[in-house]
Amino acid sequence: MPNSNLQAEWKTAKKEFEKVTGEKRPKESFLKVFTKGSGIEPALKKCDELANAPSKKGSADKLKEAVKDLMKKTNDYLVLLDKEIVAEGKTNPGIKTDLLKALKALKAKTTKFESHYAVSILEHEKSPMELMTALGDPLLKKTVDSALADVKRVLAKPDWQTYEAVMSGGNGAGRRLSTSLQALTNTTIDTAAFKQRFYEYATGSKMTMPATSSKQDVIDEIKAFERIVKDLKAEMP
Repeated sequence: MPNSNLQAEWKTAKKEFEKVTGEKRPKESFLKVFTKGSGIEPALKKCDELANAPSKKGSADKLKEAVKDLMKKTNDYLVLLDKEIVAEGKTNPGIKTDLLKALKALKAKTTKFESHYAVSILEHEKSPMELMTALGDPLLKKTVDSALADVKRVLAKPDWQTYEAVMSGGNGAGRRLSTSLQALTNTTIDTAAFKQRFYEYATGSKMTMPATSSKQDVIDEIKAFERIVKDLKAEMP
């Protein structure tokens, strides 16, 4: 079973949002919903628990119901995020402020919930043999969407610590993409070529950055990674 940990990722995203925006946070009414009233965090906790539980009769249906509840809360929350994004754009027209980037990074994280759990539902519905052929494409879509959300996270706070939080370790963005490419079966994507392009981000030196890296160094590196991810997305069916 997959290690679904979106609740933990959501907590991290909220902390990073608060750190990046500082005193330039959204109005109090939004922050109240952001920190307490959205209901997203407990809904994610329930979905993670169901996604990580062993598959058995009825487990997929329970997860579907939990995801349905999560998406209602998420959609309501996205309305608030979009309002704040528009408001910040009007306040500072043509300027990509720290608040605007942070809001968009938070939105990117939020919009990946459904595709993430769609794969978890599939894993509960199918046998291991069926998953060998059925999981490849949706798993890749999930991983690509997640990687692009991680790019936004780094661009919102471009320092070496955030870069390493996204890229390093066995669950790093590059590692996840390389692994998901191995699961593809009938596809026109040149998996070998993309695995080579992701190699340094999956197992090599680009999983980390020196502590002396400047803000521009981090931006340049994460954008180089983003270009490969977008090239891969363009070739997906």
